[in-house]
Amino acid sequence: MAQILHRQTRELIHTFTPEEISSRTLSGLDLTCADLSKKNLTRFNIASCHLNGASFDGSKLDGCRIQNSSMRNCSFCGASLTGANISDTNLDLSDFTKALMGKIHFRHCKINGATFVEADLKESDFSFSEIRSNFQKAELQKANLYGADMSNGDFSSSNLEGANMTQAKILRAEFKFARMQGSIGTNGRIWGASIKASHGKRPWWKVWDRAAV
Repeated sequence: MAQILHRQTRELIHTFTPEEISSRTLSGLDLTCADLSKKNLTRFNIASCHLNGASFDGSKLDGCRIQNSSMRNCSFCGASLTGANISDTNLDLSDFTKALMGKIHFRHCKINGATFVEADLKESDFSFSEIRSNFQKAELQKANLYGADMSNGDFSSSNLEGANMTQAKILRAEFKFARMQGSIGTNGRIWGASIKASHGKRPWWKVWDRAAV
């Protein structure tokens, strides 16, 4: 893990210092298109870095915190990000195919045009985020999607059981074959629950009048 190379040119971008390794901190670095695949960045704190186009394929980022960084078009295929916090970040066009991301925090993120196919997102937090992306076959059980913009997203064959979609935007989103049991819809009610009209009780004389006819 001592060096970071450019994922395409293979030029040296950065060499980890002993201080960065011991403190588990990367700060203020230009790591555009960096090859960070198959690296152990567990519980690292990454702050104010340029990471657009970087590859984290197969890496361990469990408990990692990434803040004030640009991360468009990154690749996290097969990576592990359990319990990570990547809130308030632009991750448009990124690829999270088959990534393990249980209990991850994506609050207030922009993740449009991204791929989450077959990703494990159990108990994840996407509240107030833009997630107009591909979630086909994703595991989203008990996910927090409160106020999220899911418009035009593809949730086909995904598992949304117990997910909270209160006040979410789902215009033109696709839910074909999605599992929705116990999930909360945009109106704050259990998905698919009907609203019974309340007519109130009729006065006794109307009941008698009806019976007399």
